[in-house]
Amino acid sequence: MSCCRPNVDSPPRHLKTLWFSSPKSNVRVATIGLLVTLLGIGLAVVASVVLTPKAVLADPVSSQTPQGNCIGGSLVSSPNAGAYDNSLLGVSAVSADDVWAVGHYISGSVHQTLTMHWNGTQWSIVNSPNVASLGNYLYGVVAVSSNDVWAVGYYTGGPNRTLTMHWNGTQWSIVGSPNANSLNNSLAGVAAVSANDIWAVGYYYGSSNADQTLTMHWNGTQWTIVSSPNPGSSINRLFAVTAISANDVWAVGNYSIPVSGTFRTLTEHWNGTQWSVVSSPNPGLDYNVIIGVTATAANDAWAVGFYTDGRSRPRQTLTIHWDGTQWNSVGSPNSSLDNNYLYGVTAISSDDAWAVGYSYNTVGNTPSQALALHWNGTQWGIVGSPNPGSTTNTLKAVAAISRNSALAVGIYQSGYTNPLQTLALAYADQCSTPTATTTAVAPTGTPTRSNTPVMSVTPTATTCPMNFSDVLPIDYFYESIRYLYCADIISGYGDGTFRPFNSTTRGQLTKIVVLARGWSLDDCPSTGHFSDVAPDSAFFCYIETAYSRDIISGYGDGTFRPDNNVTRGQLSKVVVLSMDWTDPCPSTGHFTDVPPGNPFFCFVETAYEHSVISGYSDGTFRPDNSATRGQIAKIVYEAITNP
Repeated sequence: MSCCRPNVDSPPRHLKTLWFSSPKSNVRVATIGLLVTLLGIGLAVVASVVLTPKAVLADPVSSQTPQGNCIGGSLVSSPNAGAYDNSLLGVSAVSADDVWAVGHYISGSVHQTLTMHWNGTQWSIVNSPNVASLGNYLYGVVAVSSNDVWAVGYYTGGPNRTLTMHWNGTQWSIVGSPNANSLNNSLAGVAAVSANDIWAVGYYYGSSNADQTLTMHWNGTQWTIVSSPNPGSSINRLFAVTAISANDVWAVGNYSIPVSGTFRTLTEHWNGTQWSVVSSPNPGLDYNVIIGVTATAANDAWAVGFYTDGRSRPRQTLTIHWDGTQWNSVGSPNSSLDNNYLYGVTAISSDDAWAVGYSYNTVGNTPSQALALHWNGTQWGIVGSPNPGSTTNTLKAVAAISRNSALAVGIYQSGYTNPLQTLALAYADQCSTPTATTTAVAPTGTPTRSNTPVMSVTPTATTCPMNFSDVLPIDYFYESIRYLYCADIISGYGDGTFRPFNSTTRGQLTKIVVLARGWSLDDCPSTGHFSDVAPDSAFFCYIETAYSRDIISGYGDGTFRPDNNVTRGQLSKVVVLSMDWTDPCPSTGHFTDVPPGNPFFCFVETAYEHSVISGYSDGTFRPDNSATRGQIAKIVYEAITNP
């Protein structure tokens, strides 16, 4: 179980990061689209902020008509590493027959790195290493050449740690990478100028309880952290990077303003000496974020994302263009569905660019739809996309292959209780000579989970938009929160947040566990067992139900203290008892601060053996620390889906 964080304004299901690499000359660009859930607070513009002339906002284009009659998308078969969730989040191309895609998959209860290669005919899984026993995630990839490919992300087994991997033409290997501090550090995007000039970006959780931008540089020998500005006083995140030359690199994301609670786009530029903030458009009154970026020249760069005028208002696509002097908003179309997001972008020339993402309706049972836009030098237009999933279809990243041709990757799902599957689409000018990617093969049947979750609560097969502004796909607890939220086991706050790093009370945990196990409240008594939990308490029936099943107990004075924060030790005990796990208690333990004499020893060790919890990198478990909402969601999810 990790302890810390990453986040963004999250659309419905599984939105992670996007990638791209441009086969243009010898420059490789990587664009990552890190999920969507926006950030969170505070503006204190630092001295290094560079303000360009006020951006020009173009009139938005609302056309929903596919661009032209020739350019279209087709489904390409892509493998899955196992019967559980598989996600592709980044893609980069060396050539039409040398393309890499990365992401992660679940093996048992552990997230493992996932790397796939396209040889011009088919996708195949390539073995990749893992660092942690709990979670390993890849979000971005950039291909410099056929024997020089980088993938980045993070691993967890305590606080998140940066993860960088390299392909040498024969195998993937882990390369050591620094972290800004001992708290959470995550990488979201990577871009390359050359083999000894590579940039990776992301963010880390600072000691001042604020997310800070993170930029790292590879000089051919080692990764080094390079200082980068933070205009927001609370949330500053970078999700993507693109490199034009050694003195011309762009990184994008967003930051928050505490007084108004709004989010602003963030574009930072490297001039060969330092990073500085450059002014960028913000068409939304409430939330603005850039998730992907690409460039073909010093005066031709695109960045994409989405914006909204309020939490209850539709999300709209956002495309902005750098003309060498300033960033300008350029109108981009939206589908006929309510909410539209862009995560990745790629370009080969000034009149040939692609942007991908997804769209969905806030209510109803229309599945989310893959969304692809093409730029023809004059305007953005929607390109038709296949949607194999009956509930979820999401594109996370796109790579240009040749003129009017691109490969996009992401995820699809048929039924929210079924696993996520990899999604690969090929886009091409179908009126001209087909490229090597035009052979479309329907994906194999969607496997069902081999282990049926131990719960009677089944999410309905309707669109389940999870729009918590502080929960991001890169967060280790994202999938857990999404699953429990869609099953009506957990909920957020009225301001659109989930507050995953807040502590959780004993009453809240009891309710979550009872709902997760699907226990009926029909036998709720008229009087209770605890003097401080009255029948009119919101937690009364949940506490009494858990008490009747010997899951919880109170204190010697007859109280339950429902408003006290639950500790990590208590959490382990409640989860183990609720799952009825009766593993033999070992004589020695895994954590230095939970010896055999500790009252939670057997519960902690049992939870550990079921891969539900893990400790910190220093060998401790910290059983007396308060458990956060994110941690609890992760542990409960792992318990009920892998009994």
